[in-house]
Amino acid sequence: HMNLHRYTEDQLMSMHPAIWMTMIETAEIVADRYGVSREAQDEYSAESQRRTAEFQKKGYMAEEIAPLSTRMKLFDKATGKESYQDVICDRDECNRPGTTAETLAGLKPVFNGGQVIKEGKYITAGNASQLSDGAAAVVVMEAAEAAKRNIEPLGRFAGFNVAGCDPDEMGIGPVFAVPRLLERHGLTVDDIDL
Repeated sequence: HMNLHRYTEDQLMSMHPAIWMTMIETAEIVADRYGVSREAQDEYSAESQRRTAEFQKKGYMAEEIAPLSTRMKLFDKATGKESYQDVICDRDECNRPGTTAETLAGLKPVFNGGQVIKEGKYITAGNASQLSDGAAAVVVMEAAEAAKRNIEPLGRFAGFNVAGCDPDEMGIGPVFAVPRLLERHGLTVDDIDL
């Protein structure tokens, strides 16, 4: 049971109810509003799964991951029994290497009952982000300090930008923010690399 006490603010809710819209509903709205077909989403998802599998197989980014020991809870659906297993988290464990656009096309949309969207058409368990935990550590320092310590920088932080969009299309904020950021620093997309 979820505590909904003061979950919304009455005046804002009456003026802008989409502020409380779920991310999955905004994804459905964005797909519909901007013509991002279910097929395009499934193809992109399948390619992402393929690339992840390839990167893991080749060991790319393995040196970027700090292995972590933890306990995983297991649930036997047949017996209802719960147990625990010691595991080492050393990779993204949510990818499914055999995924294809064809297998994804067989999945049903998962969303229903929203503020605007009553039945989803686009978002499935196969083309959406999974729920997962993660963490990152980043060291940021002045270029002069890095040189003094004989550290070769992996990148350069040039700036940031903020731009708003309607809450019912929450996922497209970067479409407005990135061009302004590039212009502010005299850059183009071609100047950006990993």
